[in-house]
Amino acid sequence: MGSFGNQHKYNGLEKLRLIEQLKPDQPHLSRNGSETWSVAFAPDNSYFAWSCGHRTVVVLPWNTTKNRPIDSLSDSKNKLQPLIIECDDYVWSLAFGSSNNSKSDDAEQNSDLILSSPSASPSKTNKFFNFRSGINQLILAVGLNNGRIRIYSVFSGRFLTELMDHKDVIRHIQFAPDNSLILMSASRDSTLKLWDLNDDGNMFRTLTAHGDNEWVMCCAWSPNAKYAASGGSHKSLFVYETNNWSVFRNLRAHHHSVVSCQFSPDSTLLVSASYDTTVIMWDYFNEQQLAIFWHLLPPPRPIYASGANDNYIRSLSFSPDGEHIATVCDDGNLRIWSIFEPDHPVASADVSNAVCTTYSTDGFCLSVGTREGNVHLFAAPMKVQNLTRICRRTIRLRLKSMDDIYHLPISQRLKIFLSYKLM
Repeated sequence: MGSFGNQHKYNGLEKLRLIEQLKPDQPHLSRNGSETWSVAFAPDNSYFAWSCGHRTVVVLPWNTTKNRPIDSLSDSKNKLQPLIIECDDYVWSLAFGSSNNSKSDDAEQNSDLILSSPSASPSKTNKFFNFRSGINQLILAVGLNNGRIRIYSVFSGRFLTELMDHKDVIRHIQFAPDNSLILMSASRDSTLKLWDLNDDGNMFRTLTAHGDNEWVMCCAWSPNAKYAASGGSHKSLFVYETNNWSVFRNLRAHHHSVVSCQFSPDSTLLVSASYDTTVIMWDYFNEQQLAIFWHLLPPPRPIYASGANDNYIRSLSFSPDGEHIATVCDDGNLRIWSIFEPDHPVASADVSNAVCTTYSTDGFCLSVGTREGNVHLFAAPMKVQNLTRICRRTIRLRLKSMDDIYHLPISQRLKIFLSYKLM
């Protein structure tokens, strides 16, 4: 069987340009606990966070002009330094949350970053979450190996509170995209939980669709906040309606654990990555597979795909332009796929031991974390977008559901195009 990574024979395949590589100040001598399991960009692209191994998270201001982090920036008014967080346990997941997409004047005036370490026994009664006051704030949630989630203020570097209810590793966390500061967490304890950071971090719902003895590996919000998704270790992929958190769809096609999932920017599509060497693009509303992105050719038989193989897909990220998917795989390759050309990637880079990947908020940069605690920053492919596809994305953003397409006074061919069945 041949891997895509060793077959650079496709027309138009480009090699991604490396912008910068971030390494821990003290390189880790052993791999255990040194992994960068998560990287994250702030909603307004102002900060970048990475778990650099051995219980440490670093938050760096981000230079949007040069598409790289700012190690230090000094002027007559402010001096920004990296925020270094000692978490007392291994870090598995990171997520930025914001009460608004931009910082307030008050926050700007008090944005000096400091070295921070949380207290051993944080008090839940402290009223840190003053987001209803009108002051815009940016926070960082950190999911830990012990099942706890710690919350920090990015502007002040202050430890805020700790969320405690999970019983195992916090594998993935994500804030709702509507600035409501609702946090969703996926854990190896077989549950997803929802937390309200505007209510002192109150945990208000537990989702158990995955059943007992199943690791929940990933979770995602749709950009319109109407749906959410989660993937797990028993080939499962669930979609939820967020108005009542009932299961909307149970999508079954993978032959191995579903380890990463994400909605498209227009909330129309859902992509899922699995250890079975595939990424599947879904019309989740109608439970239809629109495309399969194979990371091993010829495609492996189900019995091989469902077991141990050298092509586990570790992570995926949907580009902000809605036209590309980035994936990292155990074969040592970062791939960029066009959603309109699932047969082969359009760009690639060699990255050994990659375990996570995330696009920057503006889509110009692609970050990749590795088992050694390093982060590779690549220039993401950007092209002039097709006008008809921009129109489709604009229309889909304004439709409430797939059913609305069929009531539009347009031709059947256009309805098929709007449903992404005609790429």
